[in-house]
Amino acid sequence: MAYDTRNRGTLSKNDRKQPGSRQPDYRGRLDVNGEAFELSGWIAEGKSGKFISLSIQPAGAWRNRDHGAQHHDDADIDRAMPSRDDDDRY
Repeated sequence: MAYDTRNRGTLSKNDRKQPGSRQPDYRGRLDVNGEAFELSGWIAEGKSGKFISLSIQPAGAWRNRDHGAQHHDDADIDRAMPSRDDDDRY
């Protein structure tokens, strides 16, 4: 019997992150009811200490970005990331 990967995911360190960039510190995959998503995570620090801010996108978003099929810039990342002081809402 095959391992059921529904409603599971992984998040791993982004070994391709360029120093000083706004790229995510962590990247991963997530399955929700059979639908695939990609996760991005940034280490941040707020009033209560360190936390990881997450962004979720439909599967293929990274590939589309890498091949220029979908244009993103730093403003897109800024919108995806909560303020570093917003950790109190978690």
